[in-house]
Amino acid sequence: MIRKILAGTIILLVLSIAAGASSAIKVGVQFPPLKLKAINSSSSVPINGPQIVTFFASWSKTCLKEIKALKEIQEKFKKQPLNITAVSFDSDKKALSDFLDSEKITFAVMHDAQLTSPGRYQILVIPTTYIIKADGTIKNIFVDFDSNVNKAIEASLKEEFKK
Repeated sequence: MIRKILAGTIILLVLSIAAGASSAIKVGVQFPPLKLKAINSSSSVPINGPQIVTFFASWSKTCLKEIKALKEIQEKFKKQPLNITAVSFDSDKKALSDFLDSEKITFAVMHDAQLTSPGRYQILVIPTTYIIKADGTIKNIFVDFDSNVNKAIEASLKEEFKK
């Protein structure tokens, strides 16, 4: 009897893990739509080409480096249909707005004050950055940021724009 209960429990556990795996955020699956509004733009974020979506906080030095690199990437690819969106986990919206003004951020920034994104997008470390193809599927996922990640992001975008 105990063996049957144990076997049944294991089967349920395996099935629940398999069911959860189908909704995993991973390369090759559709990126779930962002359900937040841009705080530095009056319109919704246009989707007409490859996208970069990054999750960050303005108080993080690593995130600050990435945001500055994304500004450079935006400039480098300005003739391409590239959409960049940053989702902030800052608790202080005014501090975030001041940061955006001081850094002269022109790409869309969303404020996730309720912290709904970490669970939905499986964010464990910031910055976490997704490169999304024009068809909405995830091409790359980068966790943390350094010069190697910056080079990989640029290489990924160049590859996308060759298509």
